[in-house]
Amino acid sequence: MKSLIRVACALLALMAWATPSQAQIQPCSENEISSNLPPANTPPVYRCAQILFHSGLDRTAEVPPMVDPQTYASTLKAQPAQRSQRIFPGYSEQAIQADFWNLMRLGFLEDLWIEVFDEPYENGVMGKHVIFHMEERARVKIVDYTSAKAG
Repeated sequence: MKSLIRVACALLALMAWATPSQAQIQPCSENEISSNLPPANTPPVYRCAQILFHSGLDRTAEVPPMVDPQTYASTLKAQPAQRSQRIFPGYSEQAIQADFWNLMRLGFLEDLWIEVFDEPYENGVMGKHVIFHMEERARVKIVDYTSAKAG
């Protein structure tokens, strides 16, 4: 029984370490016209995408990216909803997975994980808030040249 409790505690600690802080998660922007809603009885909508950068030492801390964030954003092919234009694309897990692999193929990331939250619209239509958590590869910052003659 004690070993089972130890294993359960270890798993909980591991899950807590790997889960980003909820404080970083911002709701989808609502600065658009609120009267524009997806039609009732619409299947789940890809409501919004968010990109967060983390350091390898602290996955809960957000850090500034080394590569221009627009490079990553332009790689995402699945487009989220645009309320002002009344565009409400359906949520597709396959499209999100394709974006995952498109980002990894860039070669700039050490780690990438995705979270999807349910964020319903005011009329009850389910919206999916997708967060791409990224950890960039370390870059060489200092190169020290020494003479071959010196030793």
